[in-house]
Amino acid sequence: MDNSRTLNAGIVGLGRWGQKLVKSINQNLSKSNSLNFTHAFSRTFEKVKSFCSEYNLNHCNSFDELLSNDNIDLIVLATPHSIHAEQIIKTAESKKHVFVEKPFTLTLDEAIKSIKACKKFNVKVGVGFNRRFLPSFQLMKQISLNDNFGEKIHIEGNFSGPFGYDYSKNMWRGSLEENPTGGMAAMGIHVIDAMINLLGPIKAVQCISKQQVLKHLDIDDTSSIQLWFSSGATGYLSTLMATAPFWRIQLYGTKAWVTMNGQNETVSNLLNETPKTKIFKNVNIERLELECFADNINGKAEFPVSISEILNGVSTFESIAKSNNKGGQKIFVKDFEKF
Repeated sequence: MDNSRTLNAGIVGLGRWGQKLVKSINQNLSKSNSLNFTHAFSRTFEKVKSFCSEYNLNHCNSFDELLSNDNIDLIVLATPHSIHAEQIIKTAESKKHVFVEKPFTLTLDEAIKSIKACKKFNVKVGVGFNRRFLPSFQLMKQISLNDNFGEKIHIEGNFSGPFGYDYSKNMWRGSLEENPTGGMAAMGIHVIDAMINLLGPIKAVQCISKQQVLKHLDIDDTSSIQLWFSSGATGYLSTLMATAPFWRIQLYGTKAWVTMNGQNETVSNLLNETPKTKIFKNVNIERLELECFADNINGKAEFPVSISEILNGVSTFESIAKSNNKGGQKIFVKDFEKF
């Protein structure tokens, strides 16, 4: 493929997040050189008609119509989690590259089938873990790899917010099927991905999740997860759907610790030294992840989330739900063949 060509993208799903992805790329004053959203499919066209006009999107009448368009190079899925696997496989069969919003799928079996389809039809696959592109997280990773950090032994994380207040029973995001463990699908899975990138694969989990506030829904709003890593490190994660926005990850080594306080601040502390703080400006992480995926298709860059990390993340996510359903029992994360 011509690695200087701007790729044409189609998007499936133009809800709040799908529109955010389109806006990040199709900005009139700062258009991307890597890709351009040209087509879209949404089940409720009348609701997105003005948006499509404003952002120069051709609306298709069906998913199949989008896939059959030879001028589209890649498909972005911003759709309910439970249909990701089916849509990934159909996209791969159409020989189009596919970028999937998290969670990739709800089960490991679905994820493996999806990855195999992408391999079979030689298409690239990416997942929307946009926090990987935060300069604060990248600095955190860099600090953790230094010799003076010591052995990485423990990690803590929390990603919470008021999202649950906006959900209703007739919304797919407000259903137990799409959100099997409280805020894990919307928020906590981002922290899981960051932890896997910092410490390697997770081997076991233990979850307690409760409904304390959102009585009008069928989903939990307060979740706490204990984690065991294959490396020997331990960790825990909490995520709440009915509180003010909050993000924090802290990694402990035998000679230092490093933390993200919010998404634009990194603080580190070595033994016998004073903490050092680095504050970053806001960046458009949705644009960065989509451009990186397009550059990966064109052979210009590596996409940072590996297939093994995708699969371990999905398997961990599935195991967390199983643990909660079994009253907080410790569940070992399913392994998978290496791709």
